[in-house]
Amino acid sequence: RAAPGLLPAMLALGRPRVLAAASTLVLGFGVAVGAAAGPPDATGLPLVRPPQILVAATPAPATATTPAAVADTSSSGDAGRSVDTAATASADAAALPAGADLTTPPPTANKPTPAAGGGAPAPAATPASPAPVKHVWLVVLREAPPAPAFAADTTTPVVPDLVAGGTVLSRYASIAPGALANGIALLSGQAPTPATLAECPAYADVAPGRIAAKTGLVSGDGCVYPPRTVTLADQLTGAGLSWKAYAEDVGAAPPPAATCCRHPDSGAADPFALPRPGDAYLTSSDPFVYFHSIADSPDCGSGVVGLDRLTADLATTEQTPAFSYVAPNACHDGSAAPCAEGAPAGLQAASAWLTGTVPAITASPAYRDGGLVVITFAGPPRGATATAESSSAPKGAAVGALLLSPYVAAGARIDAPYDHYGLLKTIERIFGLPPLAHAADEHVAALGPNVFVNAPAAGSS
Repeated sequence: RAAPGLLPAMLALGRPRVLAAASTLVLGFGVAVGAAAGPPDATGLPLVRPPQILVAATPAPATATTPAAVADTSSSGDAGRSVDTAATASADAAALPAGADLTTPPPTANKPTPAAGGGAPAPAATPASPAPVKHVWLVVLREAPPAPAFAADTTTPVVPDLVAGGTVLSRYASIAPGALANGIALLSGQAPTPATLAECPAYADVAPGRIAAKTGLVSGDGCVYPPRTVTLADQLTGAGLSWKAYAEDVGAAPPPAATCCRHPDSGAADPFALPRPGDAYLTSSDPFVYFHSIADSPDCGSGVVGLDRLTADLATTEQTPAFSYVAPNACHDGSAAPCAEGAPAGLQAASAWLTGTVPAITASPAYRDGGLVVITFAGPPRGATATAESSSAPKGAAVGALLLSPYVAAGARIDAPYDHYGLLKTIERIFGLPPLAHAADEHVAALGPNVFVNAPAAGSS
């Protein structure tokens, strides 16, 4: 209450001005009280906020940093899968500030700010996996045969008992001709470029290498993607999950080339484009080395290793990576051309290799504790004509896939259409990660309950 005699004195000094000031003070006090009480509800009345209680919770899986925001020039439909054109590059350039540099990442590129347990939480919109898979092995042969590799009968050249023990995706398709473009799609969701369709004859950067803000798609030609391009490996690292690429013969070359994460020199012709005596490693079968975010990091030397390391890593669940990419050399990858004169080739060679490789995986503790093995081919048969909805949108062909897991039905055959982008989306859902690039397209289907029929019901142990 005002002191006696104060109000008459104030009014005497100038009623209009004093009344306006008093009204302002009263209104300000009301706004402050209303803000403290909380936002209005549907009736217009403020809601009183309950006291906040902080509870420590187990952190959710993390995601890698979103690709650098530059200009969104790619669509999410089939046309967005096309090889990037000069028009796209021009549109990107028009949206860029002068002197913008997208070839060098900031110190935190692909590395999210860590939270307790590793990484920032994945977006709430990321759909849950249809099965509680904990470990994924992606076994990628190179060249699918003209006839279905995973036939329903026992005459298939691919190991019959493997086919009988798993689920066949008969209409599973590549996204382009050639092995490299498909391997890159499996790892990042990126569309093919002319250079990746040609198996990268020169190990050159994608230029101009601008990244669309909304889709993460990289524009230009070339085959080595800029540092800001996010891959599945980057996402897993950001989430605190382990990964490895087991590339057969990657360390078999004489020094100085005998190293894990082997790749050509920047801008040079690929000396590992064809098999060599005693060394049948092909760079184009190892998509990890086509991303600067991997090839230029210490993770490459420890993450891209020889196939001889697989057995030791399978010994315990703790040693087994969450995600494993397994790539045979040119002698065992299913290609029609033999790696040496008189050597077996095609599915005969691939089947013998699978017989010696896959049972070690399915016998491992990690596989028994929620494992998933996917065996597929990177690309269609050599010389196959790809269909295209437009001249700039290369398409793949049916290559088939075989799934082995406690969560799939033995001897099942599913004719629903899936492709490499959908498989990437599936793996990302398994680990609670958002889909990358074309894997995020709405029409791209991830494997669902029709495939994972043996998954336990929600809430069951």
